[in-house]
Formats: sequence, C-alpha cells, structure tokens
Amino acid sequence: MGETIKFKNKNHTVTENALLKIPEKYLILLILLLSFFFFSNTARFDFIYNWDDNVNVTENAYIKDFSWSGIKTIFSKETKIEEPRLTLFTFSVQYYFWKLNPVPYHIANIMLHLLNVLLVFFFISKLTGKRNISFITAALFALHPMRVESVAWITGRKDLLYAAFFLISLLFYLQYLKDNQKIKYLFLVFIAGYLSMLSKIQAVVLPGILFLIDYYFSRKITSRMALEKVLLALLLLNLIPFKIFILFLVLLIFLALHEKNIFKKIPLKTGLPVLVVIAFVCIIQIFLFSTFILALYLLFLVWFLLEKLNCKKYIEKASLYFILKKYKTSILTGIICIITVVSLYFLSHKLQFWNTQISKNFTMAERFCMACYALDFYILKFFLPLQLSAIYPYPERISGSLPPVYYFSIFIFPLIAGLITWGLAKIKENRRELIFGLFFFMVNISLFLHIIPILGRVITADHYTYIAYLGLFFSIGVISNKILTRFPDFKLKFYLLFVIILVTLGMITLNRNKVWKNETDLYTDLIEKQPDFATAYTNRGTIFYKNNKLREAMNDYNKAIETDSTFSLAYYDRALAYVSMQKFDLAIMDCNKAIRYDSTFFNCYYLMGYSKNQTGDFTGAVSDFNIALKIDSTSYLSYFNRGVAKKSLQDYPGALKDYTQAIQIKPDFAEAYNNRGIIKYFTEDYAGSIDDYNHAIRLNNKNSNPVFNRALSELKLNEKDKACEDLNTAKALGHKDAERYILENCK
Repeated sequence: MGETIKFKNKNHTVTENALLKIPEKYLILLILLLSFFFFSNTARFDFIYNWDDNVNVTENAYIKDFSWSGIKTIFSKETKIEEPRLTLFTFSVQYYFWKLNPVPYHIANIMLHLLNVLLVFFFISKLTGKRNISFITAALFALHPMRVESVAWITGRKDLLYAAFFLISLLFYLQYLKDNQKIKYLFLVFIAGYLSMLSKIQAVVLPGILFLIDYYFSRKITSRMALEKVLLALLLLNLIPFKIFILFLVLLIFLALHEKNIFKKIPLKTGLPVLVVIAFVCIIQIFLFSTFILALYLLFLVWFLLEKLNCKKYIEKASLYFILKKYKTSILTGIICIITVVSLYFLSHKLQFWNTQISKNFTMAERFCMACYALDFYILKFFLPLQLSAIYPYPERISGSLPPVYYFSIFIFPLIAGLITWGLAKIKENRRELIFGLFFFMVNISLFLHIIPILGRVITADHYTYIAYLGLFFSIGVISNKILTRFPDFKLKFYLLFVIILVTLGMITLNRNKVWKNETDLYTDLIEKQPDFATAYTNRGTIFYKNNKLREAMNDYNKAIETDSTFSLAYYDRALAYVSMQKFDLAIMDCNKAIRYDSTFFNCYYLMGYSKNQTGDFTGAVSDFNIALKIDSTSYLSYFNRGVAKKSLQDYPGALKDYTQAIQIKPDFAEAYNNRGIIKYFTEDYAGSIDDYNHAIRLNNKNSNPVFNRALSELKLNEKDKACEDLNTAKALGHKDAERYILENCK
C-alpha cells in the first residue's frame, strides 16, 4: 500500500497558548485588514516608466493584442520574450480593460499580496497544525518592509504571481502526502508549479522545497519520491521532449500502482487479453507516433508480467529500492546535485540566465565574497529593514580589490552559521521545524548569491526575498510558539511585544511605499541611498528631459559623469539634451566620448550623424551612419538620414537607394516616400515622384509637404488643374509657399 504520512497536530488538539482563543477566521481577517491598510496607499501610484514598467507594460506590444492570436504569441516558444509569460498575460488582460491607467495594476498587486498572505497562513497551518505559528508567520510575511518592492512596483507582479502558484503547489503537495499520495494531487502540484515557473524563473527551486517537506514529515525514501522531484524539475525546465516527459510520468504512475498492488489484483486471464488489444492498437499507432507508444506498451507489459510472476526482487531492484535504502543520503544528495547542475546548464543556455559579464568581471573567489556579503545583507535586513534602496549595485573595485566589507563578510557568515548550528544542537524538540525553515530560506535565496553569476544589475534586491523570507518567518513563528508553550505567564507581554513589532514594521512599510509613488521620487530616494550610483542620475535626468526640464536634466547628467567618467550612457543622454538645445557641436563631442568607452554604441553614431547633418558636415554624417548601419542594419532612420546627407551632397542615386531601403524596412514611413519623391523630381522622374507623393499622402493626409511637392511634379507634366487643386489643398494645410505658387500658376 502507499505510504501514509502522519500530519503533526492534524486536528489542532495539541495544548498550545492559542492567540487569546480568537477563532481562526478572525485571525485571518485581521492579517488581511492590516495588509490592506499598510499597502493601500500604493493604489494611487504611477508607473515607473524607465524601471522595467515600460518593458513589461507601457511599451510592450505583446500585451496590447488580447486576441486569440495575441495570447498564443505571448505563450509561443517561437516568440522571443525574456519576461515571464504568465505575468505578461495578466498585464494583457488588464490592458484590454483599463489600457494604461496604473490604478487597476496596483490594485491587482495588492490583491495578489493579500492572496499570498492567505496562502501562507493555510500552508503553515496545514504544515504544523498550530495557529500561533501560522498567525505569526503570515503576519510577518504580510507586513515586512522587504515586501514593498514586489507590491508597490507594478513589475513586481512576477514575484506575487509566482509566489501564489508556488504556495498553491506546496498546499497540493501537503494534500498529496496527507491523502495517501493520490496521483491526482501530484498532477495538481505539477500544474501549479508550471504556472509558477511561467510567472518567474525563481520557481525552479520548487523540487528542492518538496524534498524539504519530505524531510519535515520524515517521509520514507523511495524511488517514487525521487522520481516525483526529477519529473517536476524536467517539467519546470523543459529539458526533454514532451513525449519523454510522458514516459517518465507513466513510470511514476506504474510506481504508484505497484505500491498499491493494483497489478496483483488483475487476474492473468483478464490481463493478457487486455494486453493483446493494447498491442494491436499500439502497432497501428506506431505509424503515427513512431516507437514512443510502443515503448510505453513494453514498459507496461514488463511491469505486469513481473507482478504476475511474483518477481518482487526484480521489481525492487528495477525501482532502485535496495540501493536507495542502503545509500539513501548519498543518492538523494547526488540527485539534488545533478538536478542543480542540469538546471543551471539549462538556465544558462536556454533562458540566458548566465551573466557572462559578471563572470568576466569577478573571479570565483570574488563571487564567493559577494555571496557571503549578499547572505549577510539578507539576514541583516530581515531583522533591521532600514535604509532600503531600489537598487544595490555591484561593487566597484578599489585599487584592484573589492571594498573591505566584502572580505569582512567571509568571517561574518561562518559566525552566523556557527551560532545557528550551536543553537540547533541545543534544541531537540523543534529542531526539525527550524532546519526546515532555515533551509527553505537558503534554497530559495541560493539563486541570488552570485556564486552563480546571474543576469541583473544588482548584487542584492529586496524583491528576491519575497518567498525566501517565509522560511525565516516560519522559524520565528516556531521559536515564538515554543516560548508561549514553555512560559504561559509571558503570554500577555509577548502579545504586546508582537503588536509593537507589527505596527513598527507596518509603519516602515507605509513610509517605504511612498518612494515608489513615481519615477522622480524613486530616483531621488535612490540617489540619497546610493550617491555614487551614476545610473540613478541618468535615469532621473531622463525624466527631467522628457518633461522639458533641461536645466535639471543637465545637472543630473553632469553629476553622473562626475560620478563615473567612463559611463558612456551618461554622455549619450547629455548629448541628447544638447541636441534639444540646438548645441550640435557639444552633442558631437559627448558622443565621441561615449564611443571612446563603448565602440559599438549604435545610438551615439546615429546621433552624431544626425547632428552633423544639422551642422552641414554631410560627409561626416554619411561616415557615422555607415558605422551605425554596420552595427544595426535594420535601422530605417539611419538609412533615411544618410539619404538626407547624400541628397545634400547631390549623390542622388545613393539617396534614392537609402530612402528605398528605409521604406522596405518600414513600409508606412510617409516621410521616406516624400523624400524619395523629391529625389525622383530632381532626376526628372516626375511620374515616379507623384507615385511616391501619393503613398506619403495616403499615410499622412495632414502633412502639406507631399501635397505641395506633388503639385510641383504635376506642373512639370503640364497637369495644371491637378497642380492648382493640390496647391490650394497645401495652402489649407498651412504650407508657407503654396500661395506664391498659386499666384504664379493658377490665374
């Protein structure tokens, strides 16, 4: 029979100092109300346009097509989307109803966080059966200030969504263990886990957390237990073809049937005819599905015959039972290592998870120092969530070395680990629960400790802790429950202290929320916290630039360059500001400085070419556009502006070719049609020019230039009536020369 897991305190009958004997539903309601109160101010916030909200929402073309084909595009493997697909789908739904009104997006984030708080309460309650631990864990999860980034930032949706499905998957797994390991619950674990992975890649650690739950309940090690996790890992990482995944799934079902002695209950005289029928069907299906169905059939046949022939020892050997029993610790460790290595390989090659730039910039020893620093950081912020920042940049070397704090962190981590180990050695009654909580944290945070050089621009981030901190909150809940059980007289003082802690955390959260109100507030706070982070200045400068506050923008760009004189983007941004101020020579100087530090900076070559067109250096402009097009041959604007330069140099064939190339890349480029029409006019192809002007007018009938230009070509073809009609239209549209030509030609 299948193994039945005994749930601790299943019916909540243990003696514990329940929280003032408050019914569970009121405890849940209290936590949800507190969560809503302390996050409700985020509902009025704006998008953070140049902090990934533009990539995910405001400038994301994928979410703006809510048709069936648009939805298929989001989830299609052929579509090159780096952001989580299910998260983008939720944005697509909201865009369909509310377009770019930020309020519904923020409200959805708040609701998702409340859902996660609820799921945390149910998960811990089902895991332990103790209301004290459930309430304390959920309350800390709800109000800790390190939640702010995930809730207040619209792009933080991916943390909230992945966490919801992650927790649902864990709840289904607990039900799977509780209900005699019925396969239907395991399927639900897989489905929820896969949806979590579609929401954020961090869900890849789910199999490791399931192993932890097995440890928590002292589940017997079997081949089925290991196969469950391997199968889930294969599903999450999409490492193998779907047919092979089905093969593994069938193997898992056979293991489950074997444990329940289902095969033995089937009479041989009934089983053999069924096998013959299946064989006949398989032979037919082979022509459609190759040898895959045959492999499934043979697997089933071998299993059935082994059962009927009572070859138990062969079945046990086939299921690795004896090996796992004797070497269970080593085997499980090996399985975890293999899954980890394979997962990392997949992530690095298939999901572009590996940050080659970081691995080049920092040695393995330096990344180990960074890992210790990151771990120390997360532990410190757990207890003292102060001086939080939207970004914690990678360290800058000082005389070729990392800042001293990174080397000092190497000694802090072993000290913390030693204290924890010593504490666990002293504690016996709740050791398993505390180990579960600590490893829950470590497994979830492990992807972001920089031993693995992940993609990103930060060494630490608040939102990385959204699920990971649940392990530490749980540990605090276990310790608190232990104190309440051992010292019942301390109960009232404990409640008072806990309320003070919650209110303090809530007020810090409420205040931290305000930083995410809009872009300006975010970058102003970031500059206060990270005054040497040049990107913060350029980003705030860009906000000022877009709002026509050029003086403030220039101040920020200057500060960014003063902070980092090799920061090419800062030079480019300042060059853009100079172009807006018609200071083209200064823009060219800044672009040259940017190129000095980044020779492949396409935007700078383009901007230099544009600026040289404005200053009359057409030869120099052509040269810059040539380099720009070598970097990006799909830039229709580069072709267009190079055409402008060639026209000024009277290289009409070259200009004609460039305008044609621009139109091929962007068929609705009205101005390119107009300019190509001008070239054809100059080369006396008046009929061809009229055809181009017609295209330009169809694409934009409010522009007077192609209408006026068409009139000039019509005059050359002696089509005076048409020309006069166009001249009058051009005059109505505001063309400054139309009236003069009317007086000269339309008497």
